[in-house]
Amino acid sequence: MEMSRTDDNKRGGYAKIVGGMVIGKSENTEEALDIRSPFGVRTPRTEYFSMSGTKFYNYNWNEAAAFSTCSHCWHDNNTDSGGRTMFVSDLYIDESTVQKTVSYSTPFQTIFKDATGGMTGKGADSWYLPPNKHLLVDSCELKEATTGIEDASGIVCDNTYEARRIAIHGMPANFFGMRLKLLPLSEADETTKKNDGTLQAFLDDEANYGIVPFKMKQLPM
Repeated sequence: MEMSRTDDNKRGGYAKIVGGMVIGKSENTEEALDIRSPFGVRTPRTEYFSMSGTKFYNYNWNEAAAFSTCSHCWHDNNTDSGGRTMFVSDLYIDESTVQKTVSYSTPFQTIFKDATGGMTGKGADSWYLPPNKHLLVDSCELKEATTGIEDASGIVCDNTYEARRIAIHGMPANFFGMRLKLLPLSEADETTKKNDGTLQAFLDDEANYGIVPFKMKQLPM
């Protein structure tokens, strides 16, 4: 299931999937699917989309995943700058047959607000976020990672946090094409680092930064 835009329904509760069952493979699946990596639901590149009471099974081969994000955002003429919030509740994702919850696609920024915790495992009003280094703070953890953030399906956080989209407009021309680097200063014990001189080392280490790619097209806003 895929929805690209919700422009005609700019109000929560209209553009939605309710009570679905999404199955990646079954006993009569064609062999041609073995070389593919399908996704159960691809979310739109706009706001006001929700899903409730939906179950996911049998996404356990190649790069298959329950979700993919930002429909048609791979194309610069159709893309969005990302960070849109999807609202989910009462989801069931079968851990024994779903190897990856979210396969993030360009521009890798979609936010999921989980009202009941079925997607995140973090309880009510929790968050499923893209695997960006600056989002990995206290009470947040990597989801389905084997060795590190590069292998994570995403980052899950409990309701002590609020995830919000930030958009920057009207940048000077000399910033064209530049990536945005974000640093989670809350992860540094600033008092200690200022006293012993290691704060600067923390700031200088690019491995501590999250990276947001530049996207020229940012419509709809």
